[in-house]
Amino acid sequence: MGGGCVRAGRDGDRGGAGAAGGRATGARAAGACAPAGAAAPRAGPRGRAAFPAPAPAGADASPAAPAARHVLAGVGVLALAAGGVAAALLLGDESGGLQSVRVGRQPIDVAVARSAVWVASRRDGAVERIDSSTNRRRGRPVAVGAGPESLAVGASGAWVGTVDRRLVHLDASTGTRLGSPLRLDHEPFSLAVGFGAVWVADGTRSVVRADEGSGTLEPIRVGKGPVDVAAGSDGVWVVNSTDGTVARIDPETRELGAVITVKPRVSAIALGAGAIWVTNPQTATLTRIDSSTRSTSSRAVPVEPTDLAVGAGAVWVAGGDRLFRFSQRGSGPPASLRLDRSVDRIAVGDGAI
Repeated sequence: MGGGCVRAGRDGDRGGAGAAGGRATGARAAGACAPAGAAAPRAGPRGRAAFPAPAPAGADASPAAPAARHVLAGVGVLALAAGGVAAALLLGDESGGLQSVRVGRQPIDVAVARSAVWVASRRDGAVERIDSSTNRRRGRPVAVGAGPESLAVGASGAWVGTVDRRLVHLDASTGTRLGSPLRLDHEPFSLAVGFGAVWVADGTRSVVRADEGSGTLEPIRVGKGPVDVAAGSDGVWVVNSTDGTVARIDPETRELGAVITVKPRVSAIALGAGAIWVTNPQTATLTRIDSSTRSTSSRAVPVEPTDLAVGAGAVWVAGGDRLFRFSQRGSGPPASLRLDRSVDRIAVGDGAI
């Protein structure tokens, strides 16, 4: 198989309760996966998974590759992988095996909603849907113009950010295009949907609010290098990679609220379990920010992290050819699963990670 994708999770999503977030931050914008041992492409600034129990400190909890079928029993979809010309989505079946579903060339982002897995493929300039209950395609891929950069799904449908600085709206039920694309001033590295709007992190100094009804665009100044954004029940959160900060935007007033300093080069964000979670590939860490106290604590990630998701009672972090399961409350080392390809993007929803 030339390439593939993986996704896993339950009871949550990147954007937290009541919202959905999609992500194509600069460090991860060129593609999703590569064969094990190969570096994932880079561009720009940017059921329940039955994992093994966490290993003692210093131990490697990774099962051997052949054990993956057993470990993945009950998993719906695992992550997103890109192979040069063609790629596939890896889906876990009820027997614990894996089914490969061909998707477009160079899949760049993945989102889960309405019993469907949405996949955006850059080289095809298209978005397609996979039925998460049957593992079959729903209809034909929908062309979105220039290469997709980011993807998010909400109640009003899917939104796709493209490299030619446009936002394309797709119908939630049919996947067909709705209206004319919205034109942006900068490339949309990451999208989140919530509070009646699409929130766009453009890598400059702003998060742009696009009203889902009127299409009105409103830039909101944040920090330097906003590369990822998530919407949850308590607001919209953005990571500013250059500043090394995590900031909250009040969705009603559109004003900047709390700003928490972490470390420069923070790159991905997810909300859930009473916290804001961010990863930093430069320091190889996962940081938890308490939603109430804003206190922070960090844990080491054994490899450079590329993405994260919160759900299924855990925090999931992708890096290299491994998927890590961190406890939402504990501080011990993570359990890990070694795959046969590098993983760059993960999503949570529809009873799977």
